Amino acid sequence: MSDDHELGAVSGTQFGAQTADVGLHRGQARVEGNRRDADAYALRWGRAIGGGDGAAGWRGKATVVTGALSLLLASALPLVALAGCFDGHAWAPVLVCDIDTGEGNRRGRVVELSRTGPGVVGWDLAGREAVNGVNCAASGNQQVRTP
Repeated sequence: MSDDHELGAVSGTQFGAQTADVGLHRGQARVEGNRRDADAYALRWGRAIGGGDGAAGWRGKATVVTGALSLLLASALPLVALAGCFDGHAWAPVLVCDIDTGEGNRRGRVVELSRTGPGVVGWDLAGREAVNGVNCAASGNQQVRTP
C-alpha cells in the first residue's frame, strides 16, 4: 500500500468485482484500476474530471442559443399576430348584399358571420347592426375601417 492510503483514500471492491486504488495525491485524484470507480470517487469529493472530446462546450453554447431564440420567438410572434388585428381588414369575408333593416331594401357591405338558408347573417358596416343579407357577392375591398 502507498502513503496515500493514510490520507483517506479508498482501496478495495466498489461497484461489483472491480478493484480500484484511488487516492488523493496533492489535491488531485490518482487512479489505478477501473476508471468508472475513480470518477465516482472523484465526484463524491467534488473533484473535476477532465478529458473528453470537448463536446460539452458546444452543447452548452447550443443550449444558450436555443434558449435565446425561443425567448425571441415567444416575444415576437404574438406581436406579428397582433399586427394583423390592427390593419383594418376583416377576418371574415366582406360581402355586398341586399339587406332589409325595416326601412326597406338597400344594397350594403356586410361582414359575414354565418350562412343561413338563401343568404347570410352578417354585420352591416354602415348601420352597425346585425342583418340578414340575400343576393350576396364578394366585395373587392376587405377593409372595414381605417388602420
